[in-house]
Amino acid sequence: NKVTPALFARFPTLESLAEADVAEVEQYIHSTGFFRAKARDIVAASRMLVEQYGGRVPDTMEELLKLPGVGRKT
Repeated sequence: NKVTPALFARFPTLESLAEADVAEVEQYIHSTGFFRAKARDIVAASRMLVEQYGGRVPDTMEELLKLPGVGRKT
């Protein structure tokens, strides 16, 4: 992936990504297309992971599908 090295260098932890300004995330992922919706979902999903799941990715399909931007084929 071409955008993740710079994105993760700027936001090295889940907590830093959860606190990120969506507009700043947009700048890092602009080249991926649909960057506004993706940036919004990345930040929202990060917040949800921190606040509701203690910083851990859920291990059931039902819980994963609750994350913003996650669908059955994601």
